[in-house]
Formats: sequence, C-alpha cells, structure tokens
Amino acid sequence: MAAPPDDSDGTATPPKASSDAKHRATPVKQPSYTREGITYRQLPAWHDANTLYEFRREHGKSQYNVVSDAKAHFKKLEAGSISVWAAYDGKTLVGLVSAEATSEYRTRNGKGRPWAIGHLVVRASHRRKGVGSALCRLAAALLLAGNQQCAEVYAAVHADDEVAIATFARAGFEELVTHADYQRGRDATVFRKRREGGVPTAAAKPPAPPRPKPKAEVVPRWQRDYAEGRPVYSVARDSYPGGEPRDGAS
Repeated sequence: MAAPPDDSDGTATPPKASSDAKHRATPVKQPSYTREGITYRQLPAWHDANTLYEFRREHGKSQYNVVSDAKAHFKKLEAGSISVWAAYDGKTLVGLVSAEATSEYRTRNGKGRPWAIGHLVVRASHRRKGVGSALCRLAAALLLAGNQQCAEVYAAVHADDEVAIATFARAGFEELVTHADYQRGRDATVFRKRREGGVPTAAAKPPAPPRPKPKAEVVPRWQRDYAEGRPVYSVARDSYPGGEPRDGAS
C-alpha cells in the first residue's frame, strides 16, 4: 500500500514532436466515474510511465512492499501489456492500481488467461477512505467485462498486511490461500475475483445442411424387360421413349 502526500498533478507529460510518438497526441477517452469527490479512470497507453513510477516509488514503499521492478512494469503500459487505473482528487493523483496477464495463478477448473494485480498505491491522506478498494473493484470489473479471455483476476499480498487484506476483501475478492512465497521471502495471501460462468463460449455453429440426394437413374423400359427376362420389343423411332411398341412393330 502507499504513503506521504504527492504534489504531482497526475497528467501525462506532453510528448515531443516525433514520428514515433505521433499517436500520443491523440487523446483517448477512457472509462471513468466520480465517487465522493474522487474521480476514478483507466489511464491511456500514452500516459507517462515515469510519473506512475515516481508515484509508486515515493508513496508505495512500506515494510510489505518492494519497488525494484516498478519502472519496467509501468513501461509496459505503452505496449498495451498492462492496464492502469488511477484515482484523482481534483487534478492530484491520489492512487493507482495496475494489472497484467499472467500464468502464475490459475485454478484447476479455470478457463481463459488470468490477470493479476501488480501494484496498488494510495496516498497517505486518502487511505482508509475506500480509495484502494474502489480502484481494485473498478479494475476487476473492467477486466472481467471488457476482456473476453479474462475470467479471473488475482492479487497476492503480504500475509501480515492487514490493510491490504481488508482492501481486497471490500473490493469483492475472495481469499483463496496463504502460502510460503520463497521467491519474495514472505508468506503471501492470494485473492481472486472471477466472472460468473467463466469465459464466454462462441455460439454453436448450425449443422451443415444435408448433401442433396443424387438424381435417380432413369432406366429405359427395354433394359428393364431384358433384365427381368421379358420379351424385348423394338420401339419405333417416332414412338415415345419407353412407351408401348406401335402395332406391327417386331
């Protein structure tokens, strides 16, 4: 979780004019809503990753968190491999949460590719006011509703971090397990939020129409008579094919 005040206005640094950054000049409207004076919104891919990293580094350090990989993490925003949601009090950034697709978590009967919460930071002056849980709730809702391959969102926190545990519980995540996380040298408590019904399946294709039956073979009468051992009469040329022979025909 997070700490001391921040003087950042939370806005992206205007890009320099260059061909490789041309797309940054086009603003993209992202999902947002306002609750109790705090505006929550998803950040666009062109948002300045360094601003997010500095906020994480200055306000997210605690005995339970490390930020060594945060810069590389936020650089993924422009590539589209992570998503970030932020909370603003006026123009001041007061909280953020990020998430990315992962293969680290998956239940045995899970479907689709799970996502995991990467970093959750709330400014000290806005903690215990529901900002963190609102961010997590928004992130999970948009991922589960907007990403058709995402059916599960996970989060892992230090098992002793009671504030973080309460935050995810209020956001509607279910507690799954606490285990020894040897990679990070801690006991970690894992939470999950999933879409009801799992990943939507494509509508069943209609069955292929039956193949048309081949046309019945028309066998001339004289061939039928010959096959059945009956006398075969020659048919006059001007008689109807297959009809009775004319009088006097042999």
